[in-house]
Amino acid sequence: MKSGTYGRGTFGTLWGIGGGLYIDSHGRIYPQAYGGTPGLSLSAGYTPNLEGLLTGTSVSGSLGSGSFRYNLGTSGSATGVGFGTPGAGVTYGVGPLEMAQD
Repeated sequence: MKSGTYGRGTFGTLWGIGGGLYIDSHGRIYPQAYGGTPGLSLSAGYTPNLEGLLTGTSVSGSLGSGSFRYNLGTSGSATGVGFGTPGAGVTYGVGPLEMAQD
């Protein structure tokens, strides 16, 4: 269980189905299947359990108003907090794919 920061980009079609990628601060990539509010979504955040939050099924949503909002996400007992574009959705992630050469 590694803690760290993450960034995400997802794209949903007009019907809210799509995909995307998370990348964490350790240089690992997590491909995602996505369902939620349609369009492009970008976010970044922190979690004490990167693999727990970014793999399997997770639910996230934004709070507040404006172009960038606070985001909360959860997957089982793992949680993450951050900021990003408005929206709500469900992702299913696989990985991580190791890209860094430690």
